[in-house]
Amino acid sequence: MSLTLRRVAQQDALAGESVRHAVAASDSGAFAQEITPGTIKDRQGERVIDKDETPYTCDINKIPRLRAAFSKTKTDTATTISLALV
Repeated sequence: MSLTLRRVAQQDALAGESVRHAVAASDSGAFAQEITPGTIKDRQGERVIDKDETPYTCDINKIPRLRAAFSKTKTDTATTISLALV
C-alpha cells in the first residue's frame, strides 16, 4: 500500500472515530450546557432544537468513498478538512 493510500485510510479512520465520539458526547449530555435551545417552525409545527443534529446525519461507512474536495490526491475530503478545523 502506498504512503498516500495509508494516509487516507488513517484520516478516514480518524474521521469515523471523531463522529463516534461526537455522538457519544451528545448522547451523554456533555454539550447540554453549551447549547442554547431554540424554537423553529416547520411543517410539523413548532419544535425545540436543543442538540447538535449533525453527528447523527453522518454515515461513517460513506467516509472512505468521499471524493477529494480540492485536489486529485484524495487526501482532503470534506470529512478530513472538517477535522482540520477543529
